[in-house]
Amino acid sequence: MSGTVKDIVSKEELDNLRHSGAPLVLHFWASWCDASKQMDQVFSHLATDFPRAHFFRVEAEEHPEISEAYSVALVPYFVFFKDGKTVDTLEGADPSSLANKVGKVAGSITPASLGLAAGPTILETVKKNAKASGQDRAQPVSTADALKNRLEKLTLLCYS
Repeated sequence: MSGTVKDIVSKEELDNLRHSGAPLVLHFWASWCDASKQMDQVFSHLATDFPRAHFFRVEAEEHPEISEAYSVALVPYFVFFKDGKTVDTLEGADPSSLANKVGKVAGSITPASLGLAAGPTILETVKKNAKASGQDRAQPVSTADALKNRLEKLTLLCYS
């Protein structure tokens, strides 16, 4: 997997991907929706952090047949697949819930990918923060905490 987000162009393409059995996350969005744009940034970072899963976007209004098939009534809207079956959905812009649900479908974070899209690695960030706060040594941060902190920073950037 490449850790990138791709656009779905047809229902047939989605059906083929779904039947592959690989973990799959769909992001239904609209170009006029600010919350969709903000969650798209979070979605892209999650694609980097969970390279074992496939991440796809669907422009909800351009593909009504796909949107109707998954009962999309508002955007952003996310659908999670595992082993070819829909296992969960998420309505609205909630970065923490999105990260948790992606983790359940895609498995653990690949530590080597943490921080690559945003610059320094998590370990470098922990050391820098420890030095800035006057601690002698950096304390280890779990990957879940690291992801949560990173998502909070992304959310703050989106709403600034």
